[in-house]
Amino acid sequence: MISKFNKKSYKLPIAAVAIIIILGAIVAINSKNVGLAGKNSSTKTTEAKKTTDNKPTNNEKEADNVKNSEALNKTNQSENASAKSNNKNENENNRVPNAQKKANKIAKAENVSKANNQNESYYGNWHLSKILGTTPVTAMDEKQMQNCMGTKIKISKESFSDAINGVINNPKYVRRTVSADEFLSENKTSLKKLGIEGNSVQQIEVKSSNDVTQSLLYITSNGTMITEIDGVFFKIE
Repeated sequence: MISKFNKKSYKLPIAAVAIIIILGAIVAINSKNVGLAGKNSSTKTTEAKKTTDNKPTNNEKEADNVKNSEALNKTNQSENASAKSNNKNENENNRVPNAQKKANKIAKAENVSKANNQNESYYGNWHLSKILGTTPVTAMDEKQMQNCMGTKIKISKESFSDAINGVINNPKYVRRTVSADEFLSENKTSLKKLGIEGNSVQQIEVKSSNDVTQSLLYITSNGTMITEIDGVFFKIE
């Protein structure tokens, strides 16, 4: 009887220990699951917070919109300024040729060269040596033309004199280039008919001190001097 009792008493503690171990394992597993759930919850909370922190506020959005608008305005202003500058440059470039054309036209029309130099090629004592031709209408007949031959002309800085105008003190000599077409238009006769080669001549306009034209001289490309008196062209030597 004593032996059976002892054997039964030995079995009860083993069962109790097994139950305790199983309960402990269950508690440990539940504790681990609770820890993982808490960690996951914490992670999600942190990520949610970061997302919230990174999300711009309404004030920040308005500030960004203002900055973008200002940047766009500056870009547009810069482009407008550049366009205005280009238009201004184009206008300036267009003005230059027009101004140059106007200057050339004035220079061509006047080409004034007042002979105040003592060494002008046409200064000196001259005379009418040959009849070269006439305009369609002239104030002289053949006899009068011949009577003009040998007439003296004196040209200097101080005075100009010929048989027609007498003496002109302190004359002004205005020099310009006259094309063959201009010469024909002004005199109704051509350079070629006068025996002058070339497409232009130099015209010397002799003016009195009160700026009235008194005589016209022409110098050809080979240096020949010509004068016009009452529609008759004479060679000067």
